[in-house]
Formats: sequence, structure tokens, C-alpha cells
Amino acid sequence: MAHNVQATYLAAYAPTGGGTGKGAFDITSAKDVRVTGCMLSAIGDTMHIQRSRNIVFANNQILGSRMGAFFLAEFCQNAAITGNIVDGTNGSRIVSVEKSCTDVTMTGNTFRNGGRGAWINQPVNLVMVGNLFINNTTKNEPDMRRGRIAYQTAKPCQFPELYFTLYEPRASYGPVIVRDNIFILGRAAPEEAVTFAANGRDIQFTGNSFQTKPAKIVVDPSCTRTQIENNPGAVTITKPVDFNHGRR
Repeated sequence: MAHNVQATYLAAYAPTGGGTGKGAFDITSAKDVRVTGCMLSAIGDTMHIQRSRNIVFANNQILGSRMGAFFLAEFCQNAAITGNIVDGTNGSRIVSVEKSCTDVTMTGNTFRNGGRGAWINQPVNLVMVGNLFINNTTKNEPDMRRGRIAYQTAKPCQFPELYFTLYEPRASYGPVIVRDNIFILGRAAPEEAVTFAANGRDIQFTGNSFQTKPAKIVVDPSCTRTQIENNPGAVTITKPVDFNHGRR
């Protein structure tokens, strides 16, 4: 049992001398950021880049995260994420693109072994093309050494492989292009593998391949100007989406 919760948290997640991001590095309020050719891991979130602009994160390896693996945190602008290998090793989210990031391009990356999928929170002008997503829902597994119990249901969590959310009531997000990616779903991936929360606009989700098990792409009926087609291994359904995945 833990009698000092704050000390227990720091011991488990924050390395000695770590910054606010609890990991390898945390870059805040910078411009012309370049991170290339690095090998990173951490017992917290591996890295944060936040409130920055003109970002290149290329040809890096993230090879272990106690918590989230890759964070393009809130309010970043003009970011190119390309050619990286990100291995979450059953941490938290394999990818987070948080709070109103704008003009973000993610191409040719491998994202694997994450815990709670890839979370995209109210983006503007997001492009994800030619990436490989492998088994990023390990927190859904019933084995408590790897999985997580949902407090709402007392059952294993059900995080999608990729999910788009809002953080402001009645806000909107988009345009979004997600094209020609490969999703190799893990054994604990839910049937609803990709979800688009309410008020998305100008969404293109085309040419993506889903492997290992049947999948559904779920689009909230309030989304407008959507093109969801030619995604082998998945069917598209329209129904209201619970967008609280990213808040838990």
C-alpha cells in the first residue's frame, strides 16, 4: 500500500532531475525546432514539444515509454513528423496530437506497442499518410500486468487504435486527411478501431488497410463533408461518438 501518493507517483513516473514532461525532453514555446537522429526512452512520457512552431521531428527512435510515447502537445504549429520508429512498450498513448495543433503532417512513421492508441485532439489541417500502426491498444488487454480496468464498467478499457476528439464544447476540427496507412490491430483492439467525434469537417479517410481482425470506422453524424471509403478490412458506420477517450 502507498501512504504518500505524491511520492509514489514521482518514484514511478518522474526520473530524478526530469522536467515537467516527466521524460527525456520537454520543449516549450520555441520556434524552428529540430529533433533528428535521436534514440529516446523514459520512465515517464518520453517527450513533449508544446506551444512551439516550425517543428521537424524526423528519423528518431523511441524505444520505451512508461507513459505516453510521442507528444506533439498543445497549440503547436507547422510540424513535420516523418521517418520515426515509435515503440510504446505498453505505455500509455503511442501518439498524442493535443489541443488545437495546426498544420501537422505525419508521414512514413511506425507506431507500435502503445497502450491507449493514437489521440488527435481538435486539430486544424492534419495529414497522416503512409504510416504503420501495430498493436497500440494493449491497455485493453485483460491481463492486469498489461491492461487497465475502466472505472465506469469494472471491465478492461476499450480504447480505439485512432481517435479524434474535442476539448471545447461545440467546437469543431478539420480539415483532416488520413490516407494509405496500415493498421495491424492487436488482439485487444475493439471492433470500433477508429472514431471521429462530433463536429469534424472536411475529413478524408481513404485507402487505409486494416489487418488481423474486422474493424469499424465510426463517424459522428454531425461531421460534415466527409469522404470515408476504400479502406480494406473495415466498414464505416455513423452513430454518436463518445469523445472522452482522451480525457481518461
